[in-house]
Amino acid sequence: MKLQVSRSKTIKELQVEFATCFPNLKIEFFASTHKPEEGSFGKLQFPRTMKLGELSPMLNEGEIAVSPGMRTGHLEQVFHAEFGLNAQVFRNMNGTWIQSTNSDDLSLLEQNEIAQASIPKKSSMKNVEERDY
Repeated sequence: MKLQVSRSKTIKELQVEFATCFPNLKIEFFASTHKPEEGSFGKLQFPRTMKLGELSPMLNEGEIAVSPGMRTGHLEQVFHAEFGLNAQVFRNMNGTWIQSTNSDDLSLLEQNEIAQASIPKKSSMKNVEERDY
């Protein structure tokens, strides 16, 4: 999968794209960086309606090749190194979104599978368009 990063794309549009491959994960963006295996402060989280160009005025447009085997921490590093965006991957654990702080070394596929296993069998995830981003 290739995520297109452009100045005019909103955070939510990028989240919807990402969720088509990883429905139990989401990407959020923050005003400051975080170290590997460290979380980001909620008060520094950007609203989903913001355009990526507003987050990083010097944003170079491009794309990120995202594969199921890509490590969570590596994806976050690519957003920062290539686009100046401070990204944090979250995993849905039984309906609660948690930061992937202690599992940055897991692949996106592994994160998604862990999240899927936490969802009760009778429950189902909302349609990608209806999710609580």
